[in-house]
Amino acid sequence: MGGNHGNARDQGIGGIQDDETPERFADMVYGVKFHYSGGPGYNGDLFILHGDAMGEPFTLIREHGKLVFAE
Repeated sequence: MGGNHGNARDQGIGGIQDDETPERFADMVYGVKFHYSGGPGYNGDLFILHGDAMGEPFTLIREHGKLVFAE
């Protein structure tokens, strides 16, 4: 499972400004973290973010120490 290394704006998160602080972003979304193991292709941290400003939920994984959008 590869990742898309684009930023939040590239992923179509409406209402998110390029200079948004992590604290303000956290006020706008809900997040959950799972330790995913048991499926082919990926084992590790799996994050799901959802909020009114985002539309569809986003799934992120850790790749080389960085969070990236899961495909």
